[in-house]
Amino acid sequence: MKTLKSITMLVALATMCTVAMAQINVSWTKSISGQKITGASELLTVSIPTSITTLPFSYEVHSWDAAGNHTKLAEGTTNQLPKVLSFNGKILVNRQNEAAILMNSTGTVIVEKIILASLSIYNIESQTQYFYTGSKLARVTYTTKPGPSNQYSTKVETFTDSLNVISSVEYVGMQFTGVSGDFLAGNLSGQGKVVSITGTSTKNFTSPITGITVKGSDVYVLADKLYKLTNQLIETWNKPVQGTNLNFIADKAVIFNGTSAILYDSLFTSSMFTLTVSQFGLVGISSTTDAIYLATASSLSKIVLGLSPDGIEDIWNESSIILYPNPTIDQIKIKGVDDVQIEILNANGQLLTATNKTTIDVSFLPAGVYFCRIDGQLTKQFIKE
Repeated sequence: MKTLKSITMLVALATMCTVAMAQINVSWTKSISGQKITGASELLTVSIPTSITTLPFSYEVHSWDAAGNHTKLAEGTTNQLPKVLSFNGKILVNRQNEAAILMNSTGTVIVEKIILASLSIYNIESQTQYFYTGSKLARVTYTTKPGPSNQYSTKVETFTDSLNVISSVEYVGMQFTGVSGDFLAGNLSGQGKVVSITGTSTKNFTSPITGITVKGSDVYVLADKLYKLTNQLIETWNKPVQGTNLNFIADKAVIFNGTSAILYDSLFTSSMFTLTVSQFGLVGISSTTDAIYLATASSLSKIVLGLSPDGIEDIWNESSIILYPNPTIDQIKIKGVDDVQIEILNANGQLLTATNKTTIDVSFLPAGVYFCRIDGQLTKQFIKE
């Protein structure tokens, strides 16, 4: 049987043994019908109506377990798009320029107070993000468009658990790009800069930074290459790896680039596996010790690390697999595969039909957006007119 997996038989014959190779796959994908997931943090999401015609609008905060079950913790109305953050067993619901709500893990409100975010120099389209460094709650406020003299401004404030401000520092000209652990990343005049929240350590780069991740005592920075630093921001190596976000499943690194997730070995010398995780732009990424969770415009997906069922590394050539015509009226065709399981799912992830044929009748489907899952791994979106 031919499958999407290109089996490297030469390796098996040379070693005369089977060595299980790591791969990544989507364990499950869940959606909330009629709502939009707008943020993910430690398996917390905020849902709002898909169409907002009047203010204020309603929102709901949901918590998720590893199996994809969710529980509504809170609901309310707001004029601003809410974000959520979990830290020290508490849940912060931030509604910019409105009262922030601090709850316990069961949804009981502990503190509700207005903590306005403002920039003292440039306050053009200011945005706010809360994060937890591992020891303190912090907030970064930044602009998304240049102000006077083509300048950005980034302010970092730290808080007590009861939302009282402890300290505040501002980086004039710095466009915020990411935060992880105790480190903040941004760009100054097209050049990257990483600073510790405490202000005791700084590292400059000649290229813009696209992402930052802390694992143990190491800091990983995505710029023109992938840089590995000590927690004093001393560079230990750089690798020719690029992407938009870096996370870890166990001790394996996964780099996201567009809608692809690429699994690397521990030294980033080679990619081990590539998986197309979604046809939508990513909205939120949250990682645990054994999985990465992705929140898109309409769903939450769990990506896990597993072993190749045949014991040999799987190699994908996604560019050679084509779904057409798209949009379609009565049928779709899959080019680049042969004798594999092909499933058609609706936007809620429900299985509608399955076949091993590469020409599939979809005339019975109502008009809308659907997904074609190939061999249980690669998913492509298509539109039925």
